[in-house]
Formats: sequence, structure tokens, C-alpha cells
Amino acid sequence: MDRATFDAEAASRLMSARKRAGYKSASAFARDAGVKIVTYQHHESGYRPINEEAAVLYAQLLRVPVVNLMSNFVQKELSGYVQIPIVGAIRRGGFIVPFAPRQQRTIAIFGATAGMVAHEVLDDSMIPVCRKGDIVVHERLSSDTFYLDDLDGLECVVRLADGQEMMRQVLLRGAPGTVTLLAHNAAPMHDVALIGAEPVRLIQRNIPARRYRGRRTNIAA
Repeated sequence: MDRATFDAEAASRLMSARKRAGYKSASAFARDAGVKIVTYQHHESGYRPINEEAAVLYAQLLRVPVVNLMSNFVQKELSGYVQIPIVGAIRRGGFIVPFAPRQQRTIAIFGATAGMVAHEVLDDSMIPVCRKGDIVVHERLSSDTFYLDDLDGLECVVRLADGQEMMRQVLLRGAPGTVTLLAHNAAPMHDVALIGAEPVRLIQRNIPARRYRGRRTNIAA
């Protein structure tokens, strides 16, 4: 894969972040960011690489990690960041909505390892554990790799026998081979049999950034 392809991937991540932030057009975002429209369009199209100053500004406005808007070549130089897939969303009550493969996107997470996956939190119902926009990271669920004794008291992503996935605190209480699941905005679930469970390894916080409306910034293309 050549350098142009890597820069095109960074440009694609920028476009996706801009649309998720509610900007319907590249020109609307450029005006909010205080940069020349043509400069931003070149960054989003991949015609020109996104430099560090531009990546920092865009990341602040779009509320994404700055490393996500840098080329993969730059990311490889930033020790500790690993791209992992966001495979679903966590909605009210900690219930998980899985994404179809075409809905999934990748995100650079500091401290993650290959094989981990992520879920995006959709609301504030689980404060103080996590809030809207946070990214919850864990190992991919598998029925072959979890042991109930290792999960007692931990926040986990779990899978029930009916296939439902959710984020819950696991307690070893109840009938043998079952657990109690505690939530921050839902009733406890008792005597639950799990077919998959992984402890939450990381939570990347969504730190809201103020919008610098009207601010002019001189960014060299």
C-alpha cells in the first residue's frame, strides 16, 4: 500500500467524522473551522495530506482523537496507538446494538492491542462509568476464552444465551454456573447464564470541545 492510499484513508476518516458531527457539507465545516474552503476540501478529498496543525484543529471541532485524522504513516510513528473496529453501540441501560460490517469504522486507541474491539456509548445513562461519546474497548467476545471466576465485580461486555449483548457489572451470585448482572439504569438480572464475556479493558473518554465559530486559522496546505 503506497503513501497516497494511506493519506486517502485519513481523508475518508475526516469525511466520516465531519458527517457524524452534523456538518452536511465540507464548506460549512471549513467556515466553522476558519480555514479556506479549498484547503479543507483538499484535505477531505485526499488531494493533500492533513498536517499536524490541521489535524489538531479538526479533531477539536469534530470531537475525535487527533490521531484518527492523521495518515497511517504518522500513526505508526505514534507509539501506543492501534486501530481497532467499532463493532456496535451501547444504548440506554447498557444494551448493545451490533453494527453490520458496512456500518463499522475504525478508531485509533492508545493502549489497545490487536484483536480488541470497541463500542460507542450513545447516551449518558451509565454515568459515572461512561457517558455519551465514550468508546468502550474489550477483547472480542468468545465462548471459549472466559472464566466466571475472573469476572467477579468487573464491568464486562457479556452475551446471553439468546444472543443479546450488554455492558454489565458481573457478580458471582446465584445458582451454580450463573451470575447476577448489575446495571446503572436497569434492574438487576439474577441467575443469568452467559455464553460470552470479556472485561472492559479501556474507556476512551469523549471530552467535549468548544466550537471556535468565527475563529480564523492560518493552516498551510
